[in-house]
Amino acid sequence: MLNLIFDGDDTLWENNVLFERAIEAFIDYLAHPTLSRSEVRAALDEIELSNTRAYGYGVEVFERSLAECLVRLRDGEPGEDREKELELLRRLCHPIRERAGTVELLPGVVQTLEALRGRHRLALLTKGDPTEGAHLDDRQFTEVGRVAGAGRGSRGGADPPRADLVPGAA
Repeated sequence: MLNLIFDGDDTLWENNVLFERAIEAFIDYLAHPTLSRSEVRAALDEIELSNTRAYGYGVEVFERSLAECLVRLRDGEPGEDREKELELLRRLCHPIRERAGTVELLPGVVQTLEALRGRHRLALLTKGDPTEGAHLDDRQFTEVGRVAGAGRGSRGGADPPRADLVPGAA
């Protein structure tokens, strides 16, 4: 029996598209006078990488990264109305929070998991806030675990030579 470890986001359900929409709206709002969209995105990606290493994954860390990026790209100066900007960031992240407990599984996931469960031990490993995975049917998996941050977590007793990770989108 093989241990199959699934990364849920963008493997079993689509999640990344919500973050991408928020990023596009953020870049539109920022309308940086000298940086291109890809340069703004690169700055945000750098901040997100640092924050996920320090705080883990999830919408709260993502929103924090947007706020830090906004200040950094304004040369360390907050906007004229900081509360208004924070409210805008909350609105940009609202669809992500709203869908956190109700994401839709990708087509064929339930049938695939049912077929695999009969032959293998299935585990779900998520990077996000545990409450963001509340939509999962734990009966599909032998174990559900959470990675606390980039590169941290536990194997849940999986024997390394007999375990395979089914990754999500990078």
